[in-house]
Amino acid sequence: MTEHTNTLTRVIRKAGPVPVYRQLAEILEQDIKASSDFETAMRLPSEHDLAGEFQVSRVTVRQALDHLLSKGLIYKERGRGTYARSTHVRGMTGLDGFSTEVSRAGLHPGSALLGFELVVGLPDGMLPYIFQRSDAEQEYYRLQRARTANGEPIAFEEAYLPAPRYPDIESVNWEDASLFQLLVEKWGFEPAWADAVLQIGVANKIEAGALQIAEGDPVMIAWRVSSTELDEVLEYTKSVYRSEECALTIRRHKLG
Repeated sequence: MTEHTNTLTRVIRKAGPVPVYRQLAEILEQDIKASSDFETAMRLPSEHDLAGEFQVSRVTVRQALDHLLSKGLIYKERGRGTYARSTHVRGMTGLDGFSTEVSRAGLHPGSALLGFELVVGLPDGMLPYIFQRSDAEQEYYRLQRARTANGEPIAFEEAYLPAPRYPDIESVNWEDASLFQLLVEKWGFEPAWADAVLQIGVANKIEAGALQIAEGDPVMIAWRVSSTELDEVLEYTKSVYRSEECALTIRRHKLG
């Protein structure tokens, strides 16, 4: 943990109206937000050290950490400790849904609808990167959105959704909607697996406009196929991210 702020702001009032664990959680949250170290993970003190510093029980410390965990501000690594998530969006994999990954970073996901239409077949540019067989005559709903984190454009997404799987899809309001959440809540599908290819590319005119960058600027492209436990394809998606510098192929990623 980085240097603490003024000790007068770090006093736990055990007789106050605010539960002790919430007071501790607020102090730790202030520490996290005050940290400027985004290059390496910020490790929190151990439960024992926190209990000693603030003169509270380890049960109280665990309650405070669980509260921060529920807000997406920290994560735990077995045998290593508890770490603060960066306030910047880092570690976007292109494997989980955008809303899930941004929320894990402690930020607010959003989106703006750029296009929605029924098309036949997948585009030729996508076919080299998918692993499940695609029927050239299959109808898909093509969903194009600009995705944001705390209002800032992060990704351009172009998803192809097999039309027969999604009755009444025309009634969905896609502004700020989570596709993976809708798959579960509206259609009863549980995304279980993702196959993906990540590569470096350059933004075309449409992508650059959505990302508010110049055409030809470097981007990271994630080609993804999401499916159920029974390998029923739920979506084919091309996600274009700003300012990433890696290329990686990942197969059979377990979602959730």
